[in-house]
Amino acid sequence: MTAAGAGPDGVPCAPLRYFNQCISLGRTEGLIQFVTADDRSVNRTLAGRFAARYKELVCKGALWGVANPTLGIPARRRRVVTDHLAPKGTARAAA
Repeated sequence: MTAAGAGPDGVPCAPLRYFNQCISLGRTEGLIQFVTADDRSVNRTLAGRFAARYKELVCKGALWGVANPTLGIPARRRRVVTDHLAPKGTARAAA
């Protein structure tokens, strides 16, 4: 039995959709082609320096997302160790 919205192996299915396709024309020029949900191009584009800055923002955002997978939720800085995980017969060093 799987949860609602989960795939056959129990992993949740997340919809993935692209809104645009970025084409780099160097550091100072770019081309952004907007697309539909099924990746067909629409009659709207960005070009020039603004497109290059937009593309750079998208790339930096993707890099930040990989570096911060919890989306800003604080994570533990120290590992939590409980006494039942320590092997029996070993004494813990006093701090």
